[in-house]
Amino acid sequence: MSGTVAEILATLPSSVTLRSYRPGDEADILALYRAVYPGRELAPEEWRWKFTGSPAGESIIVLCHAPDGTLVSHSAAILVAAQIRGERCLFAQSVDAMSHPSFRGAGMGRNGGFIQNARVLQEWVREGGVAFTFGFPSPRHLQLGQRLLRYSPPYPAPRYARVVEALPRHLRPPSEAGPYTIRPVDAFGREADALWEAAKDDYPTALVRDAAYLNWRYRSRPGRRYQPWVLADTDGRWLAWVVATVDRKIGYLVDMLVPRSLPMEPVVALIDAAVGWARNEGAEFCETWMPRFAPARRPLERSGFQRVAESPHQACLTGRSFAPGLGVKDVMDTFYFQMGDSDHI
Repeated sequence: MSGTVAEILATLPSSVTLRSYRPGDEADILALYRAVYPGRELAPEEWRWKFTGSPAGESIIVLCHAPDGTLVSHSAAILVAAQIRGERCLFAQSVDAMSHPSFRGAGMGRNGGFIQNARVLQEWVREGGVAFTFGFPSPRHLQLGQRLLRYSPPYPAPRYARVVEALPRHLRPPSEAGPYTIRPVDAFGREADALWEAAKDDYPTALVRDAAYLNWRYRSRPGRRYQPWVLADTDGRWLAWVVATVDRKIGYLVDMLVPRSLPMEPVVALIDAAVGWARNEGAEFCETWMPRFAPARRPLERSGFQRVAESPHQACLTGRSFAPGLGVKDVMDTFYFQMGDSDHI
């Protein structure tokens, strides 16, 4: 344990226990989740998927207990493989920072349980070899994090939306766009790995979108259906993909991988196919996130998506660098992130 962590623990009352996750803590964590988010449930199987299933390793979780054994605060970071300028590294996504409503700021030392947990989490993330940590915090947590945890300035998620007033114009592109097929798939395999290897130079800062990550994120999650759509050539080689889901009459395009060299019309047709599937599943409009520099932005606009004006309540990305010489702005300005890279949908 580093001196910094020891110093943090020294500020806590001796009766308060702050430690890492142990198998069996899930029941208390889920009870805390219900107390913090009344009316919402996190099923045990979804918790296991989220915190123990990532191919990059099990999550780092910090728990703080009151003298009577009540879990009063929780912080966690999901480990994910990433690349920065083509170099593979480890990122951590900060999620589910929670403090019990009855204990916030009470008997927890300076700044309360949320800040104490987050500080220890950051030190354990650093010790774990993580290059960069990122998250999409609530407005309250963002303010606290910027003031006390060295969070970066927020980068609003660039949100695009379109009404689904009718089925897409076409599910196949004009013949002059070249021979290919558009189809739904059930899982990601060697074709996905090959596409990521071919396209990764177009995404200098991104999570590694290989089959292991994609199958964990989109195929093994309990309680939600994601439908991948792929654009392929006549030999079956994947050229691009889009992953869609529907929730309460809203369709979400949660992940896209499009090489910069692809012609526009086949990509538009691929997006249209995913939108058509969402409409058939009951969606009345669709939305997605798309950074301005991403290869899919122009095809997305051609398909009818429009940039949504920023609002005080929209999701924002923030981060912190732990790698020597790695500037936060360098990462944030080139970070290709999608809805699926958050835990919002």
